[in-house]
Amino acid sequence: MRREIHLVDGSVLVQEGFNSEGAESPVQPAHSAGGDKKLDPIQSKLRSLRTKARRLGVWNSVLGDTERGIVNASLLLSRLGRRIRIILEELALKLKQELREAVLKGFREAGLNAAAPLVSFFRNTPLCLALTRDSNYLFYLGFRERVSRFLRAQPI
Repeated sequence: MRREIHLVDGSVLVQEGFNSEGAESPVQPAHSAGGDKKLDPIQSKLRSLRTKARRLGVWNSVLGDTERGIVNASLLLSRLGRRIRIILEELALKLKQELREAVLKGFREAGLNAAAPLVSFFRNTPLCLALTRDSNYLFYLGFRERVSRFLRAQPI
């Protein structure tokens, strides 16, 4: 027997040689046969629907619809998971860039503070202005200043 399951994304799953007319429902009674015969209301409703579907001969289509629904739900969940993962990766990348810029800005500001004595000594010479406009040089000065402060604070 050939069975086709049409999915949300337009693809079709095909199963060959599958006979589900005699298949049992995954719904089992909550109690053993020798014990209390009272079933959960949902389980008893599913059992009665299963017997009616078998009697009317639509059990195969019911199984197909159920399986199609489960596969479609899992496809939608995987798509949502992929989208959420992409969004989280973009947020993490943006946060890393913001943190990097904040650290670099802090080093540049520390570099400006470290360069202040040079600027006051050399005044507005072209070389002094070029150095204070060079962000890499300011980063270097700020980094050097922070490292020297850190090393001074360490006990010997």
